[in-house]
Amino acid sequence: MALPIIDFLKKFKTFVPQEKIMRDELIRVVKEETGILLSKENISFHNNMVFINTSPTIKNELFMRKKHLLSEMKKKMGDTAPHDIR
Repeated sequence: MALPIIDFLKKFKTFVPQEKIMRDELIRVVKEETGILLSKENISFHNNMVFINTSPTIKNELFMRKKHLLSEMKKKMGDTAPHDIR
């Protein structure tokens, strides 16, 4: 018996895009590790890499801790975590 289209589409109503999960996790990890609160609008993704558009001072702070930030994200997200921060 075929399901009506409405029942099929209900599955996707609560679907959260992977990009949103990565963005929220990055914001959380950066806040916990550095005390810096990033804006969602300043974060973008491409080919499993994170691009942060912010001041040079904040970028330097993040790049100095990049390895640790990526490690923390990998603990939470596993293989879906980003591979690099730029």
